[in-house]
Amino acid sequence: MIDSNTILIIGSYPNYPHGITDPVLEMAKLGLKYNIGVHIDGCLGGFVAAFDKEHQKTFNIDTKGITSVSLDHHKFGLAPKGISTVFFKTR
Repeated sequence: MIDSNTILIIGSYPNYPHGITDPVLEMAKLGLKYNIGVHIDGCLGGFVAAFDKEHQKTFNIDTKGITSVSLDHHKFGLAPKGISTVFFKTR
């Protein structure tokens, strides 16, 4: 489904309704292959995954091919409602 109109690949880590984690490493490889940015929405599990050794290799802005990651601090980050961030690998 990737063609000349594709500008971004987006995955969830995990998704909200079912807690299913998208295949982030495979998505990152596709992004590299087609020279397309890959964003990982870690708004639900980002703060948990960052401290779980099993997930650190997958949910990581340093993973080759991942270009941005988002986190919601107000969920498991214990911040006031509405505080979120997006981290970009490059300008």
